[in-house]
Amino acid sequence: NKSSCVIKNVKFNGDATIGPNAILCDCEVGTNAKIFCSQIYKSQIGDNTSVVNSQIENSSVGTNCEIGPFSHIRPGSKIGTSCRIGNFVEIKKREGENIDGRKSIPIRENKKYRNNGSH
Repeated sequence: NKSSCVIKNVKFNGDATIGPNAILCDCEVGTNAKIFCSQIYKSQIGDNTSVVNSQIENSSVGTNCEIGPFSHIRPGSKIGTSCRIGNFVEIKKREGENIDGRKSIPIRENKKYRNNGSH
């Protein structure tokens, strides 16, 4: 796509769809992944995962996941298999905790996954 930007060190493990306004840098993209209007830096995106209008930094996202729109996956986060991270959710690394197992995180659960000292 003419309005997408694949910068450097991007490994595609198979066919993937990179839509408009996508920026990828130092990352790995799985087979059949779909990325639209998102920024992905130093991260791994699993097979059959879609990322829409979101930002992912120095993190990993498993297979069969849906990210966004307007989600922010902060550095050190690990999203497992078959997860959905919903609208306007921010995920921060939490010591010893991964998000996995068909977990869906809509906006109302946003604070639960923030590492700000309060739960």
